[in-house]
Amino acid sequence: MKAFKLTIIIVTLLFMFVTFVCCSGDDGKNTGEGKKIQLRISHPYGPNHPWHKGIEKFQEVLKNELGAQVQLEIYPNASLSEGNERTMVEQLGVGTLDLAVFAGSLAGTEFSAFAFPFLFDSRKTVMGMLSSPIALELLAKTKAKGFHGLAYWENGFRQITNNVRPIHTPADITGLKIRAPQVPQTLASLKALGANPTSVSLGELYVALSQGIADGQENPLPTIYNERFFEVQKYCTVFNYQWTPAILAINSDLYNTLPDNVKKAMEKAAKEGGEYASSLIAEQDKILIGELRATGIMEVYEPTEDELALFKAATSTQELRSNFDNIVGKDLLDRFIAEVHKIQQK
Repeated sequence: MKAFKLTIIIVTLLFMFVTFVCCSGDDGKNTGEGKKIQLRISHPYGPNHPWHKGIEKFQEVLKNELGAQVQLEIYPNASLSEGNERTMVEQLGVGTLDLAVFAGSLAGTEFSAFAFPFLFDSRKTVMGMLSSPIALELLAKTKAKGFHGLAYWENGFRQITNNVRPIHTPADITGLKIRAPQVPQTLASLKALGANPTSVSLGELYVALSQGIADGQENPLPTIYNERFFEVQKYCTVFNYQWTPAILAINSDLYNTLPDNVKKAMEKAAKEGGEYASSLIAEQDKILIGELRATGIMEVYEPTEDELALFKAATSTQELRSNFDNIVGKDLLDRFIAEVHKIQQK
């Protein structure tokens, strides 16, 4: 009798276990209507960066729209990816990471069109371009990488810093070892300016600059300030030589399992989070020149119109245009630049 009772208990427990497994779904990510969804989102910068603040806005909008249906955990500094932004994007594509904000250049070479040197005359032109048909066409191409682009965010206008000398003209860049993202459009642009691009991960860049492994680097002002590169760099030149986008994306397979109400809320949250992050970057662009100067460590130089003309001339060569044609595709780049000019004329 005891053996029979024990058998009944074991069978009952096994039935309860199987029922629990079947009902609990995919490790807390059951995406049926009304079920709680646990997600992880990452980005490559620290908690003070505008992207982090934008993700917090994304999180806030999701909560307002969905209540407790979606639980979002934020991981700054690419902390789930050993501090490597490229690894982070690879994880997003294969589904070991749910969402991420990252440089658009990592989503495909076609996004290099944004980075053609001195293409954008203002942030107003940029914002108009992000809602253009060709920009939305590019965003849709992210599906081929295994993720769904929810919205464009802003990486910002890029500046250059170094520890060797002030940069007033392209001649001052000649021979400097400048750390750059290992993407072809940035490497080609820096070479056109006379620099010697070098590879260092963002997570190791501060130490590399302090040890002289690289003479300098190029990044938007919020990154230069929030990553405290001013502590290990003497000179900064603000010349807006490139504007580059960021993308908030979610793994495609995961996105396809989400109920419609969550998809709709995510699209709204991604847009509002990106707008908030962009507003912070625009605001910081206005004030950070003064903040960097106030450190007493870094000299910040803004080229004159004549000096800017020299930089533009150095990057207006047929050789560089041919490089971009090969990277982006000539027809696509022609259409892209024509759309920018159209927006500027408005």
